[in-house]
Amino acid sequence: MRKILFILLLSFLFVSCEFLPLVDDILSIIEEENYYDETLDKNSLDGIRQNALWYAKEYCKYDTVYHMSGQDVIPPRALRVDCSGMVINCYKYAISNTDYQLPFTDASAYSLFSQYTTPTNAPQPGDLIFLTYTGGKVGHVGIFVKEQGGKVYFIDSSEADSSKAVQQRSYLKTDSKIVGYGVMKFR
Repeated sequence: MRKILFILLLSFLFVSCEFLPLVDDILSIIEEENYYDETLDKNSLDGIRQNALWYAKEYCKYDTVYHMSGQDVIPPRALRVDCSGMVINCYKYAISNTDYQLPFTDASAYSLFSQYTTPTNAPQPGDLIFLTYTGGKVGHVGIFVKEQGGKVYFIDSSEADSSKAVQQRSYLKTDSKIVGYGVMKFR
């Protein structure tokens, strides 16, 4: 079902023959079983979180560059996205065929933190991680992947590494850059 929807999306977006090679590339990505789990209930919070994480990993695969206020969508063609744009798009994709809606159309990292998530001390894969780089209020957001070996792993879009903006990174769990974690709110 997911393959069919993705193919339909591509057919509407790409009517030019120059984009046909992308279809094979995208299908091979979708067929990778290590990210997307078709058995998840897409109307459950766990299913939505896992789908959002899957889409975040998709952004990692492309040459996505950091761009303030960027919200370019997948499929790839010189994607530009900032931290909150990546998170919002991943969740938009994740809830696209569910009964849920996001309570906003756009939001900053701080707004996601203060208005659109419920704080949690036990984040699950797909929840949000909030960070600060100035020691002040939240100014950055990513999607939580896992905690392992005293480190917190997450996917974000940042200017930290100019070679690739969207990537999986990690910080020590005790790093002062980590402000907290949140579960996305839905309507």
